[in-house]
Amino acid sequence: MTTPIDDAKNEIRKVVQARRNSLQTGATDTRASAVAIHGMELVQKFCQPGDFIGAFASLGFEPPTDLLISTLSEYGYKVLLPNSHEDKTITWYRYDGEWGVDELGIAAPLNQEVGSLNDCALLFIPALAASNDGSRLGRGAGYYDRALSQVPAHKDGGPLRVAVIDMAGLLPDGQIPMADFDQYVDAVLVG
Repeated sequence: MTTPIDDAKNEIRKVVQARRNSLQTGATDTRASAVAIHGMELVQKFCQPGDFIGAFASLGFEPPTDLLISTLSEYGYKVLLPNSHEDKTITWYRYDGEWGVDELGIAAPLNQEVGSLNDCALLFIPALAASNDGSRLGRGAGYYDRALSQVPAHKDGGPLRVAVIDMAGLLPDGQIPMADFDQYVDAVLVG
């Protein structure tokens, strides 16, 4: 049985998907550059070389993160990437330039050096939609909400949480309903 919040979230997902499908699918290089440039601006403002940065390998129509990941690594940041599991958990591994796939067929680092989001200064988080009020909407499986629930909020000394979305997913403040278990973000990066 779904709750009214679940129903509202599913309706928003449909609207954002329709908006996303109407965007031009080209200009991937331009989008990747925008994500990398704006992502690095945030990183350089809040972090120091050598800091751990949590990121993700983009999937499907998500804003491309490959250039951001390689740039972070080139600039001396230690990048942690997720390895998603069928039980809806995530293990974080240190990126060393080599790629494989996880249990779900998503690009993941081959390196098996486990890391912790608690060690990160900043986290780039995938989102289908987000608002400047800090609300974030994922795909609905709760992987990131569960992972983030184990990490202090930025105001409590945890990493800066940055949702990465495209223009289709930028919604007005207050439009995304948030349940008790939903995790908020500190900033939104549009790519």
